[in-house]
Amino acid sequence: MGKVHQGAKMITFKEFMDGQQPEDEDSLQDDDLIALKKLIDDFNEFAPQKDNMMSVVENKEGEESYTLFIGPDEMGTGSPPELIAQVKQIRQEHGF
Repeated sequence: MGKVHQGAKMITFKEFMDGQQPEDEDSLQDDDLIALKKLIDDFNEFAPQKDNMMSVVENKEGEESYTLFIGPDEMGTGSPPELIAQVKQIRQEHGF
């Protein structure tokens, strides 16, 4: 006959959730920054002119604040999620 598996332990949903590690805020911010850079790269791939390339620069070390540029012009400052919204709006205005 078959073997009976005795190693499984039943736990409640609350016990399961209590055992989970909370999401690391830094990893969420890193994901936002990666998404922002991807949007910028996609924009630059189809930018109408080379002097209209989009870029992002970190403002101060240890602070989650970045500045968005198109060419030499500053377009805005904020956190990666804020800049993602701004880049999406700019892309929409340019027909991307």
